[in-house]
Amino acid sequence: MERPPEALEHRTLRLVRWRTGDAEWAFHLVTTALDHLRPYMPWANGYSAEQNLAFLRSCEQEWDAGTSFQYSVHHQGSPVGSCGLLRRPGTDIMEIGYWLHPDHTGKGLATDSARLLVTAAFALSDVGAVEIVHDAGNHASGAVPRRLDFTRIGTRRSQPPLPPADSGTEVIWSLTRHQAAG
Repeated sequence: MERPPEALEHRTLRLVRWRTGDAEWAFHLVTTALDHLRPYMPWANGYSAEQNLAFLRSCEQEWDAGTSFQYSVHHQGSPVGSCGLLRRPGTDIMEIGYWLHPDHTGKGLATDSARLLVTAAFALSDVGAVEIVHDAGNHASGAVPRRLDFTRIGTRRSQPPLPPADSGTEVIWSLTRHQAAG
């Protein structure tokens, strides 16, 4: 099974495959961003060192299985967030997810991270489309697919567990291989 590179780079941005050895600084990154993450990330409520290590272990297992490819986001050499590609079972679609520490939002880093992930996804021969799904009320997350020329293809009801700011509606954006090549 094809996999994307373990590191992706563009100018001052570097995405690096998550590893269990990243546990200490990963936990610090998440816990200093919890107030920012809790409204839209259900896993952020009650986040613990055990959850952090479980996440990193699952990143390694899912990478090896070829089902998910999670990266830490580094800007100018410092960790600033997380992003990844998730294979949709039984389809040729990969979904992009991302979050940034609040000290690093509004600088185009989420867009640049997603752009790197789109390129990595379409370098895999079995990927026909990439999707981004976000809460309808999370306008910052919605700006990313708009900037990258994704097409809004619809909405769906949010699935539990729902974080506090969840509107109950998710917006789905898609970029096909054909659109990306054009």
